[in-house]
Amino acid sequence: MNHRIARTMVAALAIACAFSVSGVTAAPAPATPIFIDMTWNLGVDAAGKITHLTTDDKQLPTLHDHLEKDIRSWTISPGKVDGVPAATESKLHLRLKLEPQSDGDYHVSLAGASTGGGYRRQTAPKYPQNAAAGRRQGLVVLKVDYDEAGKVKDVEPFAQGPQADVAFVSSATNAVKKWTFEPEIVGDHPRSSAVLVPVCFRMTAPGVPEIDCNWKPPGANGTVEGMFALDPAARIESDVVGRAL
Repeated sequence: MNHRIARTMVAALAIACAFSVSGVTAAPAPATPIFIDMTWNLGVDAAGKITHLTTDDKQLPTLHDHLEKDIRSWTISPGKVDGVPAATESKLHLRLKLEPQSDGDYHVSLAGASTGGGYRRQTAPKYPQNAAAGRRQGLVVLKVDYDEAGKVKDVEPFAQGPQADVAFVSSATNAVKKWTFEPEIVGDHPRSSAVLVPVCFRMTAPGVPEIDCNWKPPGANGTVEGMFALDPAARIESDVVGRAL
């Protein structure tokens, strides 16, 4: 069954989620699709059965029960210890696509889904002054390696990612080096990982065209705007992208 959301609620949500450099003026709901990112805490046992599924999302609470029921129908494989499947704690990162309908509501579908670690602590990168003055925007994608404690070991620009202004790359790198991550846990053991982290420098000021920070990493199941694990322990085996919710 398709789930629809009132357009007035989506309009307020889109404005609340936007990062503003020079201010933004409330406007009617957009006529084009918008995307909402949502993270779930996921636990599966050694057989791949979901043992717990929760989210701290405050954006679309009316969708939570519907989403949980749908996710529990997916096939998810656990991580392994010495080649043997083991209970796994992971994060489930979802990207929801909301498309406007003629009746004034939005149709919701799944544009992306991935598993992996999560963020524990983040500091926002500084918007380079020269870039802000010139109203420049850009997307930086960094490859980040973190250890079992979630501490960053290495950060470098992702070679296959979009090419960005050197000032954006420098600012994003300096910020991400200070972040800490929440590793996946496999058989009670936290797991180090390598992830791709997109950092979007986007302005929502009058006269500045909107930049699209959606991108599709190599091997990704749909588009993402958040973290993407290169080798997650838990894996989604079902074909879920494009599914109506």
